[in-house]
Amino acid sequence: MKGFSLFTQHFQHSSGVFLATLFFLFLGLGGSSCASVPTIPRLLLPLPGTESTQPPVIRSRRVNVVWSILNKNDNALEVTSLQGQSFLLNLFDDVELTCKVERIDLHKNGSLSLAVSFPGLPSTSNAILTFKDNIMVGAVFLPEKQYRIRYSEFGYHIVDEINPLKFPTDAAPIPVP
Repeated sequence: MKGFSLFTQHFQHSSGVFLATLFFLFLGLGGSSCASVPTIPRLLLPLPGTESTQPPVIRSRRVNVVWSILNKNDNALEVTSLQGQSFLLNLFDDVELTCKVERIDLHKNGSLSLAVSFPGLPSTSNAILTFKDNIMVGAVFLPEKQYRIRYSEFGYHIVDEINPLKFPTDAAPIPVP
């Protein structure tokens, strides 16, 4: 009988631990699916490989643009739905900026530019992203950092972190005769 009571105590303790484990697993895994927490979509999809860097570029990475984030439909951006839209501009693993579309400019050549702000950052932080025919170029300005997004002839895009102090100096002015 003594062995049975030890088994019962162990089982009660084990079942309590088992139930507690299930409860915490539910909170950790299933609990988040119960609350509808909106996720902000990432605009860029990192690609393997590296780019060579020379000043003024500090670092680079290859990316693809996730066009569906911009509501791309039949090779045309749905302009009306972009105003006020938010997405994550994930330039590097350590640089992910939530941005909000503030202005949309349609150009005569068929390209589209988005002026975006970064909520929570100083008002001097902004970006311009321009799109045409599956190509995106962009300039991102933060208080102490600058980035550019450019297209590669190999079909992917490249994000560069730029050090503006490393640009070549201007040539001496040419005197007017």
